[in-house]
Amino acid sequence: MIEPLLPIKKKTRPPVWTKRQILNGILYQLKNGCNWAELPRDMPLYSTVFWYYHQWCEEDIMEKIMEWH
Repeated sequence: MIEPLLPIKKKTRPPVWTKRQILNGILYQLKNGCNWAELPRDMPLYSTVFWYYHQWCEEDIMEKIMEWH
Protein backbone atom coordinates (compact mmCIF):
# COMPACT_ATOMS: atom_id res chain seq x y z
CA MET A 1 0.00 0.00 0.00
CA ILE A 2 2.94 2.33 0.65
CA GLU A 3 4.93 1.30 -2.42
CA PRO A 4 3.30 3.88 -4.74
CA LEU A 5 4.59 6.62 -2.42
CA LEU A 6 8.22 5.48 -2.71
CA PRO A 7 10.40 6.86 -5.51
CA ILE A 8 11.20 4.74 -8.54
CA LYS A 9 14.83 3.65 -8.64
CA LYS A 10 16.90 4.85 -11.56
CA LYS A 11 18.03 2.25 -14.08
CA THR A 12 21.31 1.16 -12.52
CA ARG A 13 22.44 -2.13 -11.05
CA PRO A 14 19.82 -4.12 -9.13
CA PRO A 15 19.44 -3.06 -5.51
CA VAL A 16 20.88 -5.25 -2.77
CA TRP A 17 18.00 -4.40 -0.41
CA THR A 18 14.31 -4.06 -1.18
CA LYS A 19 12.45 -0.84 -0.43
CA ARG A 20 10.50 -2.79 2.18
CA GLN A 21 13.71 -3.75 4.00
CA ILE A 22 14.89 -0.14 3.90
CA LEU A 23 11.54 1.11 5.19
CA ASN A 24 11.58 -1.53 7.94
CA GLY A 25 14.99 -0.24 9.04
CA ILE A 26 13.77 3.35 9.09
CA LEU A 27 10.62 2.48 11.01
CA TYR A 28 12.62 0.34 13.48
CA GLN A 29 14.92 3.27 14.25
CA LEU A 30 12.06 5.75 14.55
CA LYS A 31 10.01 3.45 16.80
CA ASN A 32 12.86 2.45 19.11
CA GLY A 33 14.78 5.72 19.10
CA CYS A 34 18.07 3.87 18.87
CA ASN A 35 21.19 5.13 17.14
CA TRP A 36 21.33 4.35 13.45
CA ALA A 37 24.39 2.18 14.04
CA GLU A 38 22.37 0.00 16.45
CA LEU A 39 20.02 -1.42 13.81
CA PRO A 40 19.77 -5.23 14.03
CA ARG A 41 22.20 -7.16 11.87
CA ASP A 42 19.42 -8.70 9.77
CA MET A 43 18.54 -5.24 8.44
CA PRO A 44 20.45 -3.28 5.79
CA LEU A 45 23.59 -1.42 6.87
CA TYR A 46 22.71 1.62 8.94
CA SER A 47 24.51 3.91 6.51
CA THR A 48 22.27 2.65 3.70
CA VAL A 49 19.11 3.03 5.77
CA PHE A 50 20.12 6.52 6.90
CA TRP A 51 20.95 7.57 3.32
CA TYR A 52 17.48 6.53 2.13
CA TYR A 53 15.87 8.18 5.15
CA HIS A 54 17.67 11.45 4.39
CA GLN A 55 16.75 11.29 0.67
CA TRP A 56 13.13 10.43 1.37
CA CYS A 57 12.84 13.25 3.92
CA GLU A 58 14.17 15.76 1.39
CA GLU A 59 11.58 14.57 -1.15
CA ASP A 60 8.77 14.64 1.49
CA ILE A 61 8.21 10.92 1.02
CA MET A 62 8.44 10.20 4.75
CA GLU A 63 5.82 12.90 5.35
CA LYS A 64 3.50 11.28 2.80
CA ILE A 65 4.00 7.87 4.42
CA MET A 66 3.21 9.22 7.86
CA GLU A 67 0.08 10.99 6.58
CA TRP A 68 -1.14 7.96 4.64
CA HIS A 69 -4.26 6.33 6.08
